[in-house]
Amino acid sequence: MLRAELFSIERLEQHAASLAAAQQVTRRRTARRSLSVRLRDNESALLAAYRAIIAAVAEGRAITPAAEWLIDNYHLVVDQIREVRRDRPPAFYRLLPKLASGPL
Repeated sequence: MLRAELFSIERLEQHAASLAAAQQVTRRRTARRSLSVRLRDNESALLAAYRAIIAAVAEGRAITPAAEWLIDNYHLVVDQIREVRRDRPPAFYRLLPKLASGPL
């Protein structure tokens, strides 16, 4: 559980603006895996991790705070994935700016 806010809303907005200003955007189409494929892969990886953590707990093994967080919040993560699928059609992501370099 987070005990203190790391960034206020104002500070988060400033940080986002500074990150955006530091990035170079391209208009060129890039070959990337579709969001639906990435979501499906991430959902599978999260489910596998969740099941492994639950198995570890059932065996009485110690787990990390991050693993405990996933147990407590897995349902929220899955809800967010479903919401992205439902509310953000593929055309929406094609309209977003693309970074000229880097992993994103």
